[in-house]
Amino acid sequence: MNPDYSRQDRRPAPPSSPVVPGGSVNATPPRALRNFVDGEYRDPRSELRSDVVDPTTARVIATAPVSSAEDVDDAFRAAARAEGRWRDTTPAERQLALLRLADADQVLLAKLALRDQTELARQLAAGERSLPQAWLSERG
Repeated sequence: MNPDYSRQDRRPAPPSSPVVPGGSVNATPPRALRNFVDGEYRDPRSELRSDVVDPTTARVIATAPVSSAEDVDDAFRAAARAEGRWRDTTPAERQLALLRLADADQVLLAKLALRDQTELARQLAAGERSLPQAWLSERG
């Protein structure tokens, strides 16, 4: 199923002091994500951005580029070049690369687990037990 990109919030990059729901000013401006192509971060050709929203707070935590067809073509050509380099690596080199990727994945999973624990602790401290209680009651 193809995502419907026409429904994304498309607008220029955010101001330096974004306003979050409820009218308060966010102390930390959202991070402006960039495209990662051919082993380096690149600015997109377009100024259009799409918000990345933290579902636990409804706060915009980042903005992502809405990449142009030219940006996608650049990424596709870079991927084709990388495939050729990957094809020419030895099994031992591939094994090492995949083990490094698995290690990085484990670090990311640990960070995500800590974030989940922190959010659950915040909910419990604030007396917001309905979501965790509902989750627990479903699992008997």
